[in-house]
Formats: sequence, structure tokens, C-alpha cells
Amino acid sequence: MITRGNSFKLLYTIYFLKIQNIYDNIKRQERERLVIDLYYNQGKTYREISKESKISPHDIGVVLNKAVEEKEESRRRNKTRR
Repeated sequence: MITRGNSFKLLYTIYFLKIQNIYDNIKRQERERLVIDLYYNQGKTYREISKESKISPHDIGVVLNKAVEEKEESRRRNKTRR
């Protein structure tokens, strides 16, 4: 049975989860930018990046591969526009 108090708790929980999801997404994007910066701009190794960003070396590879794919896709789109 849903009472007024329970419905408030449910709405609060849904709101909290949405806020948490937004926060996690922003946090993930910031960490991905950090990985890309450390690797391409600062020349750090996967091990050094892993220690600094608290991300596993496997996940660092995933982030860097995703960045390369996005860059290639951007180049392809720009080529077709010309």
C-alpha cells in the first residue's frame, strides 16, 4: 500500500538516483579527459595514468580506443562535407 509518506520516500529516492547518475556521468567524463590528457599531452604510461586517475590499465585502453574512434569518425564526417 502506498501512503503519502511512502510516495514521498519513493520520489526522493528516484530524484536522488537521477542526481547520482548525472554526477557519475560528469565524473566519468572528467576522468576520461584526464586519461587522454595524461597519455597524449603528458606522455604518461598506462601504469602512471592508472596510479594517478585510479583507473585500471584495461579501462585506460578502452578510453583511449574510444577517443581514437571518435576522432576518426569526426575526420570522416568532415571529409564528406567538403
